[in-house]
Amino acid sequence: MSRLRAHRSSCSSLSTLSVAATRQPFPGVVNRSTFTCPYCYQSNLDNKGLLQHVNNNHKNEQQSVVCPICANMPWGNPHQKSGDFVQHLNLRHKFEYDTYVDFSSDEDAVLQQVLAQSLHDN
Repeated sequence: MSRLRAHRSSCSSLSTLSVAATRQPFPGVVNRSTFTCPYCYQSNLDNKGLLQHVNNNHKNEQQSVVCPICANMPWGNPHQKSGDFVQHLNLRHKFEYDTYVDFSSDEDAVLQQVLAQSLHDN
């Protein structure tokens, strides 16, 4: 870090540019890698970490909460609460979605692709 600071102070090729404000929206980037526990709000938990955290710390919780994993999926409803979040998490989120899901495709395209592959396999 000290070498970087020394370089920055002596380098004439680095200039400070002022950047004008823009009215263009920042491109929306959805974080589907880390989640926040809906019970205690511990953040930066990946899928596996959330599963372990909830099973270790909240297995007896009865409060209905929104599943943060589902809420961040393209098809997810950020307002739908799960009556038994612990069970939901253990049944629905045993794997990482990005291993199996192409987030750039919409549901209809994926359904068509699956049907075509099914017909091809038979």
